[in-house]
Amino acid sequence: MKIYVYLYGVKKFFLSIMTMIYLVLACGVATEIHYCMGKKAGVELYGSESKQCGKCGMVEKDTGCCHDEHGFYKIDDSHKTVSNDLDFATPVAAVENLYTPFNWQIQADGTATAVNNHSPPEYYGPSACILNCVFRL
Repeated sequence: MKIYVYLYGVKKFFLSIMTMIYLVLACGVATEIHYCMGKKAGVELYGSESKQCGKCGMVEKDTGCCHDEHGFYKIDDSHKTVSNDLDFATPVAAVENLYTPFNWQIQADGTATAVNNHSPPEYYGPSACILNCVFRL
């Protein structure tokens, strides 16, 4: 019982970690890579508000020695696309009956009548020997 409780806790922990990773990747991560004098000086998530370089103290300009590259990383939204190719139309099929349910009989006057008698034979009651209790062995 203790191992089951332990494994159940590990499963919940693993599932919560995987959920957090999925949420971060589905929402996206913004990065800012700072280059100072042609070399990578630092990487920040979601950027910073300062416009001054932390290494050389120069204010960022497009023509200066410092510049920033911004990137936004996110998984594709293709996992949200659903295609539903279900077809609920019934197929049309012709079924040919080779056997007729009726026995056709032609009468003397030329008319045809259908006879469909699948009933058991008529019941006339017990025989005379059973009614009179005469049993011969």
